[in-house]
Amino acid sequence: CLFDISRDGSEFLARAGGFSEAGTLWILPVLSGSPHPVGSIRADDARWMPDGGHIIYPNGESLYVVGRDGSEPHRFATVPGVPFALTWSPDGNRLRFGLYDPKMTEGTTLWEVSADGTDAHPLLPGWNTGVRDLNTQGGVWTPDGKYFVFRAGNGREGNLWALCEMMSRSEEHTS
Repeated sequence: CLFDISRDGSEFLARAGGFSEAGTLWILPVLSGSPHPVGSIRADDARWMPDGGHIIYPNGESLYVVGRDGSEPHRFATVPGVPFALTWSPDGNRLRFGLYDPKMTEGTTLWEVSADGTDAHPLLPGWNTGVRDLNTQGGVWTPDGKYFVFRAGNGREGNLWALCEMMSRSEEHTS
């Protein structure tokens, strides 16, 4: 299962194993070379950190960061549910993800955390109350970072939504 490609496009981050189970994380060269495991880390999702030298992955109700060789694993953030479908903002300042809370009946919600692991919070608190399976397909930013596109719906039926991101201060003054 392919999770991510490095910012320079030279390496894939992938998992060995079935579709819905945790498996060993691997780094695979895109063109040539030998693949190598990320230590003994097992995960069902993972992404490169913005620095390119570390990897973030969920484990239970926490997100962990580990070196590309599996060294120095440490907790990045703890959230009230199981994170999935991780995606970094184009500027690398925010990580967004779906959050499944097995104690809730509302399905999943969108969450966000800062690049330093602080300020974990729901992205749209109280939005679309009662909609099940919010963000079942995850979300992505447009390359310019101006919109975040995600899926929300009930079970198999859903819609794509685009959340307009706030402009930076410099853009506000030049627009």
